[in-house]
Amino acid sequence: MKKIFRYKSEIIILLIVLALFLTSLIPKKITSIQGIKASEHIQNPHEQRMDKDVLKVAVSPYVDALNPFYESTKDVSLISKLTQRSLFTKNQEGKYESDLADHYWIDNEGKTIAIVLKKDQKFSDGTDITARNVSDTFRVLADPKYTGGKGHYVELLEGYYDYKKGLDASKLGIEIEGDYFIKFHFNIATKDSFEIFEFPIMNLKDTEYRYGQIESLADHKFLDGGGKYIVSDVEESTFTLKKALDEDIPSKVKVVMTPYFSAINQYSSGNLDILYKYEKEKDQISDLTKRQLQYSYTIENQSNEYIMMGFDLRNGAFENKDLRVALKNMDLASVLGYPESQKIEIGMYENSRLLIADEFDRHDIRMADLVSTGKMKKNISLAIYENLFEVRANEEKIKEAFHKEGIEVDIIYLNDSQMFDLLDGKASYDVFMTSRKMFVIPSVVNQHIYSAYRNISHSTLNDSDMITRLEWIATAFGRDNYEFAVKQWEEWFYQNLPYIPLVAKTQISVINDRIDKLTINEFIGLDSIENLKKINDILK
Repeated sequence: MKKIFRYKSEIIILLIVLALFLTSLIPKKITSIQGIKASEHIQNPHEQRMDKDVLKVAVSPYVDALNPFYESTKDVSLISKLTQRSLFTKNQEGKYESDLADHYWIDNEGKTIAIVLKKDQKFSDGTDITARNVSDTFRVLADPKYTGGKGHYVELLEGYYDYKKGLDASKLGIEIEGDYFIKFHFNIATKDSFEIFEFPIMNLKDTEYRYGQIESLADHKFLDGGGKYIVSDVEESTFTLKKALDEDIPSKVKVVMTPYFSAINQYSSGNLDILYKYEKEKDQISDLTKRQLQYSYTIENQSNEYIMMGFDLRNGAFENKDLRVALKNMDLASVLGYPESQKIEIGMYENSRLLIADEFDRHDIRMADLVSTGKMKKNISLAIYENLFEVRANEEKIKEAFHKEGIEVDIIYLNDSQMFDLLDGKASYDVFMTSRKMFVIPSVVNQHIYSAYRNISHSTLNDSDMITRLEWIATAFGRDNYEFAVKQWEEWFYQNLPYIPLVAKTQISVINDRIDKLTINEFIGLDSIENLKKINDILK
C-alpha cells in the first residue's frame, strides 16, 4: 500500500513538472499600447532612470543657454526663463502676469506704458534690481553693435532705428525716474508692445555695458539672475540649475549641451528626459533609426495653430481614399468663412500616429455620388475640440453642408482629456476637428509701418491664426510671397509632431494630462513653470 502511494506521489510530481514545462513554452501575451506591440514601444525613460530627483534637459551646444541676449532661439528660452526674471510673464492661458512689475498704467492713447517696479527684488548675487537694470537690458537689444536675434523685442520703441543706426543715443523711448519707475514710449499703440516685457532683466555692470561697446557681452555667461533656479557647477558642456525658491518644482535640473544625434541617442537609452528645441536637419534624420525618427518628430514644441481634420483608420468610415478626397472636395474651409486658397488640412490618425495622406488631386469625386451608390454611409459622427470657437459658431452651416450631400451629422464637443482619449483609441468617431500647430512663420519685411526693415515673427503676431497671417502677407507683399510662405509651411507640416498638441492659441507649450504615462511619441513642453510642476509629479 505504501508502495502504491509512493508511486502515485511520484506521478503527481512528474505531472506538475510537466505542466510547468509546457506553460513555459506558451508564448507570453504582448500587451499593446496605442496599437503598437510593447516590444516595439519606447517607454518613458523615467522608468529606466535611477536618479529621478534630477531632471535632465538637453539643449543644442549652439544655443548659448546662459546668455539670453545671444541665445539662438527667436524667443526667450526655457533656461533664461528659469534663471532670470522679467517685468511680466505669461501664464498657461497666455495672459500676462506681473513679475518684477508692481503695477503699471497706459498713457498717450496706448503709446506709453509706465511701470512701477517692486522694491527689494534682488539678483542672486544680492544686488538690487532697479529701473537702471531694466533700461540697460533693453538698450543692449537696440545697440548698434548688437548682433543677436532678440532685436524684435524693442523694434516698436520710439527712436529705435536712429538708436540702432548710431545716429542718436538719446532718442530711444525709455525713460527712468529714480530706482523703481520707468516709462516705455512706443511708435504705435498695439498689444504687441507688451512683448518687450517678457525679456529677462539682466544684471549688467557698468564695465560691461556702454553704448556701441557691447562686443564683450557675446561671450558672457550670466550666472546671477534672480529666477527660480540658480546656476551652479558650470562645465564645458553641462551645468546644473538648483531650486532657489520653496516651490513644488524639480530640485535640480541638469542641462546638457550636446549635438542633435547624441541627444536622441541619450534619450533613447534613458540618460535624458527632455530634448529642448532642437532643429531637425535632413542629413541627421537620414541616420536615425525608426525609433529615433519617431522621437525626432516631437522635438519642436513651440509653433502656431490652425484647424485640422483627422480620421481614426481603425474606424473604417474614411479608410477608402475616395471618401477622403470627396470630403476635401466639400470645401469645408469655405463653410467656415475661409478663402478657397486656405482649405482645412486633412490628415489621418491611427491611434494618434500621423500617416502622410495620399495626394488629393482629383476634383471629380463628389460625396453625394458616393452616398447614392452606397459607398458612403448616410450618418456620421463628428467630434470637435471644444476650444475651436470659429467652428462652433458655424455648427449649423457644417450640418447643412453635409445634408446637401445626403449625410446627417451628429456633432459632439470634446475637452482636452476627452480628445486625448479619442486619439488614444479609447473612443471612436468617424471624423474629428482639432487644432494643429505649425513650425515657424516666415520672416517678411513690413514696409508699411516703418521705412526701415522690420522682421515679423510669430512672437510679434501671436494673437493671429495661421490663415490670418498668411493672408496678411499676401495682401502686403503679393501672391508670390504668399505662395512661397504656404509652401514652406506645408513642407514642415509632415516633419513636425505626430501628436496633436491641444492647447489654446498662444505660444505657451503645455504638457497634456497624460504626463504620468508619457511615451517617446508624445508632445511635451517646458516653457512655463506650471509644466515643471507637472513634470515634478513623475519625478517623485
